[in-house]
Amino acid sequence: MVAPVIKLQSVTKVFLTDEVETHALADINLEIAKGDYVSIAGPSGCGKSTLLSILGLLDSATAGEYWLNGQQQRVAVARAVAGEPAMLLADEPTGNLDSKSGESVMDLLRELHQSGATICMVTHDPRYARHAERNIHLFDGRVVAQSLEMAAS
Repeated sequence: MVAPVIKLQSVTKVFLTDEVETHALADINLEIAKGDYVSIAGPSGCGKSTLLSILGLLDSATAGEYWLNGQQQRVAVARAVAGEPAMLLADEPTGNLDSKSGESVMDLLRELHQSGATICMVTHDPRYARHAERNIHLFDGRVVAQSLEMAAS
């Protein structure tokens, strides 16, 4: 078993306004290992982008635990500077693209993954989710299914 680069345990995210309390994520338990190619899918408003923001340290969880491998982070920064990212977080990388351009983006992600990069992509399009080796499905802020896929060639 490969040690996780990222591990989430019981992660919750709640957005508070004056009138509304929105539970974007609820009790997320997830591990992403070095070299994984993960797709996060689900309908609009289910928490995909919120989860990606937390994974990318752009936002923090309201509750729960987040572990990031610290040495791996330094290596990732060095590789990113050198043009060889160790991890790529992609939020709808094919959004607003025609199908030919979308496939070109997916080819690039596949090449990065084959060269050893960890890919974590948010998409609502099952055509692109199938490119990932593992699919995580969210609904109402919860992981409702995880599956291993035969990645598209």
